[in-house]
Amino acid sequence: MGWVGHVVGDETRLPCSTLGAVETAGDVRYVDNEEGASVSLAGMDGRCVRTRLGVAVALTFGCASESTVSPEPRPPEATEVAVELNLTVDEHDGRPTSNGMIELVAPDGSVLAACDLEEARTCRLRTKHRGVVTLNGPGINRIPCVLDDESVSFALTYGPPTRGPSMQWVATPESALAARTAMPFLDLANTRRAHLEGLRAAAEPGDDSDPSRLVTEFHGRMSETAQAATDPAVKTAALVAALAIWGPDQSTMGTLADAALGELEPTADAWALHSESLSNALRATSRNVDSAWQEAIERHPNAAVVANLLLHRLRVADEEGDDDAARGLFSTLKTARFEGTNAQMMADFYDPDRPLRKGKTMPPVMASALGRENHPVNWTEAMNGKVYVIEFWAKWCTGCVVAMPKVHQAYEDFHPRGLELVSVTFDDEDVLADFRKTWPMPWSHAVAGRNAQALFDQFGRKLPTVVLVDRDGTIRAVDRPWKELREQLDAILPPGENPG
Repeated sequence: MGWVGHVVGDETRLPCSTLGAVETAGDVRYVDNEEGASVSLAGMDGRCVRTRLGVAVALTFGCASESTVSPEPRPPEATEVAVELNLTVDEHDGRPTSNGMIELVAPDGSVLAACDLEEARTCRLRTKHRGVVTLNGPGINRIPCVLDDESVSFALTYGPPTRGPSMQWVATPESALAARTAMPFLDLANTRRAHLEGLRAAAEPGDDSDPSRLVTEFHGRMSETAQAATDPAVKTAALVAALAIWGPDQSTMGTLADAALGELEPTADAWALHSESLSNALRATSRNVDSAWQEAIERHPNAAVVANLLLHRLRVADEEGDDDAARGLFSTLKTARFEGTNAQMMADFYDPDRPLRKGKTMPPVMASALGRENHPVNWTEAMNGKVYVIEFWAKWCTGCVVAMPKVHQAYEDFHPRGLELVSVTFDDEDVLADFRKTWPMPWSHAVAGRNAQALFDQFGRKLPTVVLVDRDGTIRAVDRPWKELREQLDAILPPGENPG
């Protein structure tokens, strides 16, 4: 008679009617019989292989069914595959434009391999990892792809900082899975850059172009790529890339989200190809995904993906005025797990205790008036008793430039009714003067100057920041669309009113 049981000190439990064959199970077990303590494992020929033990050993096996179960053969150990990055670096002020570490990163954030750009222009990173990886580094930001058994080489040319890195990528061989799964994200990078440039151009007087078409066209290309793909990894890459940028057509976003969530579970590694895609997919889909949000937050291995999910929930809690939920989410995002993610930085915009928040009293804003450098003015005090909008901005800020037509129109419409406007620039006065040749900005101006960092830290660390304040000094809105601000101004400043 044989015995199979849990190892509990010197005890044996759960007797079996026969020693028989055994199969792998989830508990630590061993066999005890008349000959002494021994291990019984199912051999490949179905016979038990017995090994006498001198001491109790922690092994995993248990009673099998009547049919003999053979152990699964161990897969061969993966060989190393190479991911090579060849860099052509332009000189700027006599120095390379990009230095630092290039890292090959797994979905869980672990660094698989690294190379120092200061020591070499070619990084050859080797790993046994298979599946989703990301190349991170200065200038390239991130190149996600999927690795199989074929090595790949990416070529990139850096340009001066004013232009950023060239997006003329070459992947060799083009047929490699890593190349085919990276290309949608390189297309994404090009689209985002062109879209930002298009937004700035469209803000110029007389330009009637529509930069949103670039996003629509990108979504169309990714949809076609996904439909034509015979490799699931390429299809997945195209869908995840498409969902990384929010488009103007909600129907298209919903279709892409439904397709991606039909291919991928919320906890799938592939969402790590771009950290914003899962959040956008769950927002856009027509599916019932209430449980998917929490499942992904609790179980997804990639910190950046989870951080974006938490950030969306924080944004919703902030808009709904749910301070308890907002504080919990904000506190979670500030933990060490999410250090270095964009979402952790952006969480400051929704800090429940931030100074610029609807319903709070406008704090002092200290900045010099034009032509009065190093003579700070308290603009909050100067605007006391008035309805005003104060805007923190800079010429290099695309969102600031894009908003100029709406800001000018609002001032033209509401200044006669009592609205004042103060623009606090983070540029030098000569840059502001040059910009006003295009946009006159006929209102009050302040220059952050030496107080720039303090103002930036105090008021949210992002540009533009736009605040509507009523006569009592109470903040009525922060960073709301100008359409919404106009509605509030209509309510605060009735037609014909001009208190002087």
